[in-house]
Amino acid sequence: MTTRLRLGSLTLGLLLLVGPMVIGVLPASAEHATARWSGSGRVQTSLEVSRQTFASSSVAVLANQGAFADALAAGPMAGARGGPVLLSPADRLLPEVADELRRLAPDVVFLMGGRAALSDALRDQVAAEGFRVERISGPNRYATAAAAAVNAVEAWIDGGDGGAGRQVVIALGNHVEQSRAWPDALAAGVAAGLGHEPLLLIESSRVPIETRDAIADLGATSALIVGGTSAIPDATADMLGIPWTRISGADRYATAVALAKRAVANGASSADLTIVTGRAFPDALGAVPAAIARGSALLLVDGRDLARSSASQQWLESLQGKVGSVTVVGGGSAVSDAVVAQITDAVDGRQELTLALEEVVRADTALALRSDLSEPDVLYVAERAGRVLRVDVSGSTPKVSTFLDISSLVGTSGEQGLLDLILHPQFADNGRFYVHYSGASDGRTVLAEYRRRTSDPRIATTSGAVLYEVAQPRNNHNGGGLAFLPDGTLVMGLGDGGGANDTFGTGQDPNSALGSLLRFEVPSFGVARAPADNPYVDGPGVDEIWARGLRNPYRISVDGPSGTLWIADVGQDRFEEINAVAWNAGNVDYGWSTMEGPACFGAATCDRNGLTLPVHSYPHEGGICSVTGGYVHRGSIPALRGHYVYGDFCSGDIWSLRLVDGQATDVRAWPELDVGLVFSFAADARGETYVMGSGTVWRIVAG
Repeated sequence: MTTRLRLGSLTLGLLLLVGPMVIGVLPASAEHATARWSGSGRVQTSLEVSRQTFASSSVAVLANQGAFADALAAGPMAGARGGPVLLSPADRLLPEVADELRRLAPDVVFLMGGRAALSDALRDQVAAEGFRVERISGPNRYATAAAAAVNAVEAWIDGGDGGAGRQVVIALGNHVEQSRAWPDALAAGVAAGLGHEPLLLIESSRVPIETRDAIADLGATSALIVGGTSAIPDATADMLGIPWTRISGADRYATAVALAKRAVANGASSADLTIVTGRAFPDALGAVPAAIARGSALLLVDGRDLARSSASQQWLESLQGKVGSVTVVGGGSAVSDAVVAQITDAVDGRQELTLALEEVVRADTALALRSDLSEPDVLYVAERAGRVLRVDVSGSTPKVSTFLDISSLVGTSGEQGLLDLILHPQFADNGRFYVHYSGASDGRTVLAEYRRRTSDPRIATTSGAVLYEVAQPRNNHNGGGLAFLPDGTLVMGLGDGGGANDTFGTGQDPNSALGSLLRFEVPSFGVARAPADNPYVDGPGVDEIWARGLRNPYRISVDGPSGTLWIADVGQDRFEEINAVAWNAGNVDYGWSTMEGPACFGAATCDRNGLTLPVHSYPHEGGICSVTGGYVHRGSIPALRGHYVYGDFCSGDIWSLRLVDGQATDVRAWPELDVGLVFSFAADARGETYVMGSGTVWRIVAG
């Protein structure tokens, strides 16, 4: 039997096809050991670095979590004392920071900087925990850095190095663009710490008196200038009054590579690498003493794309086959999973990886799949006709049962049906979930809420609550996608009402819910309302609209680690498009029907002002006609992590791409992946990626 489903403007048959599935070449998992040390923010990342590196410590250094340049000197000082740098807000001792101090049990806690950096109230809270507190500070950042330098040298001398401090490392402390120069100075921290060379700060045009005095007090006889002449001109370096040399490169990454090589010369191991972002120095402050303690070389990378830090990429490639471990400090927003995969390519050599599709379950036109971490082996699969399956994959053979059956409520004319299913973020506790379907009597769009039974959680209650309804003038372009945003609101995609060429003029009409992305608060069962910050609340336009200018947003998804909302919008007859914006970007106009994809629609020119264009589009050719949006892979295949996987319903093609600075890169076709018609994609609670083809749900796995 052939079931017909209409997407875009074509009606195509559903063929029940099964066959072996293999896709192309991506970098394989690392031969070296890779770890990521990160937390939910800068402070938490510094705590994780401390926990991973120091079993205990006689010293701990607290530094402000913001961009205080004097904190750069904290890294070598903490390294000299054999303790961590922990980041903190200025005004209070966070419970998790207090917990880490108790675990370390230091004899002394150093506060890095003056009261603006770390307040007296914070000092008193640390002291109340029973720790001796000393403040490393001066009247300005240069004096504070000098005090830290003297403290470090004292520790090195106490450790038996009477020549410590004879050479000083000089870095810029007042760059007009704070993020440009300071990461270079952070990279200098490991080389300085291992070489027993204290770090001091100067300005681009002068040497502060506090730095001069420190040079004299330390008895320094030479200096190493970090950075090029645009940061510290030769004339300024001459003001130091001692001989100097310069270590620099074409950009911050080239400078960092030179410093990493110097650290290796000072005793660090290039077989043990610490990777940090080169875009904002506070994220990686804690990495410096950790790298010193471990004897690890520290390297800066551009966390969006390794190719943007070409000097780092080239050095990594020169170490191919020689690296035993890589530690990435910071979360995916600092160094993305895709960049970690690129690092793997560089140090292990690009390897061919075969991916296979593993059959999960047979289903009658499955369009959605969801799961929850409380029961990761239970998948909820929605069939177009109105049935939701509960699929337990914990054993060798899936156990399939009916979780919910609303077939009597669902119409399946044209492109209609049970179009999506999503679980509430607190599904484990409240059992609530949502369905987007077409009404059986008139095809209207229905958003409804159900919940699983408390007496038997394997079955849903048969009575649901209708939350929102929209009349549909035609049986195509119904949209379909559902997604929860990180703030807990629910978004739903609606098409323009059907027909062709924006028949009903809804694409640019804020007074119609059609052609839009709607957003709801769902505070309790049976309640859905427009959040107060929706753009049309209390004014002209539909309150529930969050964004508009969409033709048929059949599939939408949210990538949590990057905070990106992905919308695949089915085109008319020229282009298919993929949109990607920050999840909290409201009042976005995606352009339909002023534009179709990257081109003006029905006209040679058009007004593009205020429109958000797709990050990727592709033309109708070779049987291509209807994009099926997907998900960013966050599962067990390292080489695929960070790549958005999507396909075309008509042609059956499947592709992947990465998003870098708002632009699609690494667009790759996988011609050997053939599931017939591509109905939908899904991601489970573990981040594994699924594709729903002709009668079968498949999981993408490593071959």
